[in-house]
Amino acid sequence: AGFDAHVDDHLAHLRLESSDYGWMASKLSSVHPANRTVAVLEGGYDLDALRDSARATVLGLDGNSPPEGSRVSPPQSESALEHAASAIARHWSI
Repeated sequence: AGFDAHVDDHLAHLRLESSDYGWMASKLSSVHPANRTVAVLEGGYDLDALRDSARATVLGLDGNSPPEGSRVSPPQSESALEHAASAIARHWSI
């Protein structure tokens, strides 16, 4: 899941918030069948951020998106996510 990109984790410096992980998971669940999705816990070294991000991801995969306006990550985080999505879209329909 790459939780080391969380703002409280000083490894990747992407500054994502826990709600960002929930938002990404909810977007994935809206285009991909839940019974065909696997999530792997990988990365993340701040235990509180790891707990909150994992919870948000599971809720997002269940179709629960975070409340509107709860994503407060810096603009560069959103552009990084959009760049990743466009790269992935060349290979998979997302």
